[in-house]
Amino acid sequence: DLLCVSHDLSSIMNEFAELYCLKEGSVGPPSHYLGADIAKTHTATGVLCWAMGSHSDFTNAIRIVNGYIQDSGREFRKSGCPFHTVNYHPELDDSPLLEPQEIARYQELIGILHWGCELGRLDILHQVAIISTFLAAPRQGHLDEVYHIFSYLEMAGSRCLLFDPSVPECDVVFPDTTGLEKFYEVDGEPIPDDMPLPRGIPVLMSCFADAS
Repeated sequence: DLLCVSHDLSSIMNEFAELYCLKEGSVGPPSHYLGADIAKTHTATGVLCWAMGSHSDFTNAIRIVNGYIQDSGREFRKSGCPFHTVNYHPELDDSPLLEPQEIARYQELIGILHWGCELGRLDILHQVAIISTFLAAPRQGHLDEVYHIFSYLEMAGSRCLLFDPSVPECDVVFPDTTGLEKFYEVDGEPIPDDMPLPRGIPVLMSCFADAS
């Protein structure tokens, strides 16, 4: 894959097209990056911003996990909580330890959930962090909770992060805001017609960082 960042993309891509055979329809705005779905959209206030989500990544993972659940002959209730109950304490779980094959599956699914958190699923961040502490010796109850998290993801639907470039209203006093305002100036570039739409419920994020 080739990721090109420039104010004049056409001339650069045309030059590449003269040197290499590019797949038809492959040149356009980015739709995926490092496993994440990315797109441009507008916030509720009309500010143009980038959006990042994990719809594609989790869609395939949920399908695989549903196959695991079906093979086990069990059924997990889809609820509004990643764990089967808000009072679940994995450190008190005394269910049988998993066999080596199931441990490998547990570790694989935890890795998928970790990457999903990196891609913006902040709603499962706490649960994944807790259940990840049992990678060395997971129990059947821990694996069941991982299945519950995937069932929750299927029920809850997609989410996406909106990276708002606007300077937030805060009490930080800057010596000279001229450069700051220019750096955070909103780009008036229109969204390309072939740019994919972000999928999922938007969660607004700010790109602003106070380094003082």
